[in-house]
Amino acid sequence: MLPADRFLEAVAFLTSQDRYQYPRTMLDQQHFIPPDEDTAYLSLSMLTDATEFKSPLMSLLNQLSSDGYDVTAPLEEAIAMQNAMRKADQFLDDLGMLTLKAKYGRL
Repeated sequence: MLPADRFLEAVAFLTSQDRYQYPRTMLDQQHFIPPDEDTAYLSLSMLTDATEFKSPLMSLLNQLSSDGYDVTAPLEEAIAMQNAMRKADQFLDDLGMLTLKAKYGRL
C-alpha cells in the first residue's frame, strides 16, 4: 500500500514518464559523424565544445537533478570525463602545431 505522504510523488511520477525522452536523433547535430545506422561517432573536439554540441547525457542528468533525483555521482563523472576530453583535445592540438613547426623548421 502506498503511504499517503507519497501519493503526490507517485502521481507526478506516473504523469511525467514522457518527460525523459532522449532519442538518438538528438545526436543529429552539426559536426556529428553518422557513418551508419548502428553506431554513433562523436569527435573529441565536438564532445568538448558545449557551444557546438548539446549533450543529451548532460541534459538528462540536469533534468533528473532538477526533478529532485540525486545524480551527483554520474553528473560528477560526466563532468570529469568532459574535462579529461578537453585536456586530451588541447594536447592533440598542441601536438599538431608542434609537428607543423618541426616540419617547416620553425621550432
